[in-house]
Amino acid sequence: MKKSIVLIIFLFILTNTINKANADFVYGFAPAPTNTYNQTNTNTNNTYQNNTNSSVYGFAPAPTNTYNQTNTNTNNTYQNNTNSSVYGFAPTPTNTYNQTNINTNNTYQNNTNSSVYGFSPAYEQKPINNYSKPKFSEYSKAPEKIITSYTENDVTIKKVAKEVNDTIYTSNPTNSTVSFFYYIPAQLESNPSKPYPVIIWIPGLDGNGGESISEELYDLANTKGYAILSPTFKFNDEDFKNEKSYQYPQAWSGEALVSMLEKAKRNGLNYSKLYMVGFSAGAQFASRFSFIRPELIDACALLGSGARVKPTENNGVKYFIGIGTMDDEFRRENAEIFNNAARNLGITTVYKKYNIDHSTSSEEMKDVVKFFEDVRNGLI
Repeated sequence: MKKSIVLIIFLFILTNTINKANADFVYGFAPAPTNTYNQTNTNTNNTYQNNTNSSVYGFAPAPTNTYNQTNTNTNNTYQNNTNSSVYGFAPTPTNTYNQTNINTNNTYQNNTNSSVYGFSPAYEQKPINNYSKPKFSEYSKAPEKIITSYTENDVTIKKVAKEVNDTIYTSNPTNSTVSFFYYIPAQLESNPSKPYPVIIWIPGLDGNGGESISEELYDLANTKGYAILSPTFKFNDEDFKNEKSYQYPQAWSGEALVSMLEKAKRNGLNYSKLYMVGFSAGAQFASRFSFIRPELIDACALLGSGARVKPTENNGVKYFIGIGTMDDEFRRENAEIFNNAARNLGITTVYKKYNIDHSTSSEEMKDVVKFFEDVRNGLI
């Protein structure tokens, strides 16, 4: 009986011991690992977090990979903020590239300020300043243009050409001070007592006389012995409506041109006859001036004039009339009117059309040069 009681107690103790062991061990395997994986834990800047913080089946904890693809700053700089080592790789460099940062002078800036994958920082490209051609002051003297030598009767002579900027004063408020430029080639300077012809160049509307003289006119002056004089008139629309603008030499500008010639003569411009050429507004001036002071002019070239001037008498001046086939219709019509009226009066004219618009061309200027030389040599 006692043995039975002892056996029952022993089996009761053994049963409790086995149940307790089953709570700690499952068929001899180690405890199952805790796998904490938070796939939905996303912070406010859309950073995805992999929070596996414990060992999984003997593997080391997975690295935290923080990648912020949406964090963009106010100047559209894209940032790759991978700040920690990922699987043994070094952190990805921050590549800041600001494509929209453009300064006021349109300089494009590549603001990559750090080395990216071994490359040095990008440079900043500076703008190239626009070249501005210097202009002469109304009251300044232009530097004399040096011509090293020229040949006369097989003798080499060194001489300096004269280039002068000067001014006069007029009664016109818009042109109270008028600047003018004149050029005397070296060969004319060597014989100041002998008069020579002068080319009068009148530029287009508001054109600068000293800066608009063509190469063809300079070549003619240097090779054939002409001087050049060119005024710079200013335009005023109200004056034009009242026929007091410089295009109407009878108002004041004709007298102004004569004053320029007289002042230049006192400074060595020993002129004889004038060979006048004007473009557009300058041609309007030239066509009218040639009938006011015809005794001063041998030849006159009118290029794209547009002035409705109809000669009524033969003034003895010879005319070259040039017009573009694509110029304004009223200019083409007025060129025809002037040419036909002049020829009916026995005035010598050369009338030519060019495949240009309201402009001049090298071909046209070469024809003007030939015309002047033919008049001077008595061929026309």
